[in-house]
Amino acid sequence: MYYISWNSVAIDNYLLMCHIQLTLHHCCCQDQVLSKILRKCQAIILLDVSYTRISNASICSLARHSSTLRWLSLAYCCSFTEKGLYYLEACHGCCRLSHLDLSGCVQISFNGYSSMASCCSELRTLILNDLPTLTDSCLSVLSENNHNLQKLSVVDCPTLTDIAFEAVAMCINLNMLKIEGNSNLTETTLRALSQNCGRLKHMRIKNCAQVNNTSLGFLSSLHNLTVLNLSQCPRVGESGIKSLAEGNCGPKLRELNLSSCSLVGDRSLQKLAQRCCCLLYLNLSYCNSITNEGLEYLSGLPSLISLDLTAANVQDQGLISLGFIDMLQQLSLSENTAITDKGIQMLFQHAELLQDLDISHCPLLTDAAILALANCCSYLTSLNVAGCPKLTDISSQFLARTSQFLHYLNISGCLQLSNRSVKIFQNCGNHLRVLIMLYCTGISRKAALAISPQLVECIYSNDFPPPWFHTDDTVDQLGDTDPSLLASQSRTNCTSLQSEGRDVHGKHC
Repeated sequence: MYYISWNSVAIDNYLLMCHIQLTLHHCCCQDQVLSKILRKCQAIILLDVSYTRISNASICSLARHSSTLRWLSLAYCCSFTEKGLYYLEACHGCCRLSHLDLSGCVQISFNGYSSMASCCSELRTLILNDLPTLTDSCLSVLSENNHNLQKLSVVDCPTLTDIAFEAVAMCINLNMLKIEGNSNLTETTLRALSQNCGRLKHMRIKNCAQVNNTSLGFLSSLHNLTVLNLSQCPRVGESGIKSLAEGNCGPKLRELNLSSCSLVGDRSLQKLAQRCCCLLYLNLSYCNSITNEGLEYLSGLPSLISLDLTAANVQDQGLISLGFIDMLQQLSLSENTAITDKGIQMLFQHAELLQDLDISHCPLLTDAAILALANCCSYLTSLNVAGCPKLTDISSQFLARTSQFLHYLNISGCLQLSNRSVKIFQNCGNHLRVLIMLYCTGISRKAALAISPQLVECIYSNDFPPPWFHTDDTVDQLGDTDPSLLASQSRTNCTSLQSEGRDVHGKHC
């Protein structure tokens, strides 16, 4: 298999006999060059020209010289018209395509999709994201001509309705479906999918306002479903999660995202703990109906390795229960403002396998919490403490002394950290690869530039935190200064410093 980039378009006789993958995305690709490549390379199987300005001339070349092409991305190519797609239909071009991406091609109407459907009847993967004018008839004609379709993504296509999705449901081999930002999708669609698409394994039904508890009752019959994303579906609640957990898919679910489903509460967690024994990843961020009692049930998930409780109203008592999740490796407690050192200390007594921890914007945490973390979590590789204004240089000492595997650290908005912390990290070895230091008023630019060469990425500014950062100490230090002015200054200074850092070190500092 050969890969050709934009800078290596010289093709010898040996390459002509090989299967080639050609990637030209984001390049200033000209029609003449692409046409020449297509004429000489008769064995191209993958072509990515996304984000280029190719026109109908290139589409015409595709129609004539694409007998082996299997994978094609025209995403965000807005310079060709439907006339080019007519060439494909007339010349029977791209007839062996199995993967097609037309995301962002807003210039295509029903006639263009009809032409694509006529010449591309063996599609397995179809991606149609960011198409605000995509209609039911457009998706239906593609679905009806590709009954073996396995993967479909229609993210941010708000005009589609149940009519289009019922046509999609006739593709009985469908195993992955991604729908996002659609307020027209109802339980009618999910009923059709559950009846016809028994092979569905991965479903993303995000930000779909009409998906409700009844809808989940239909999904529960999908016995192969392992990944389900229902984030930002405000009508999903306790009875829906109960149906899902008690259905055929419950024992097989491995990933479940319920972010911003505000009706999900303790009863939901109880059912998940009872039935979803294979659950590995669980996202409950912004589910503020959950209490300490509900968090106790999570210890009954023996396989859980990743848990997101961002802004989920977690308190110290609930952290005790989280410590008994035996396999937990990734945990986010960001924006839980009631968490204190005591709760963190109780959590870390048992959570010895943690590798990735986010306790950002927990303003009550002090150096004592970091000491407990450093003593107990010896495998930690990623830590985010942004917006914890009570942390001092002592925390940096704790981390440098014991966290030998720490690769990523975010200390943005930790206003009491000084150049001493940077010096500590600079001397603690080469394991730290990424350091984020935005809104660190106590750290100088000189110190940030000094540590930059030994990092893969270093992002820094010493401005006051903007209003949205809202740490307690930030408010005290802002005084009577206009917050909007400070935010504007922060954006400007951070950008100029990053540019200067790239000039000096070639990195984001």
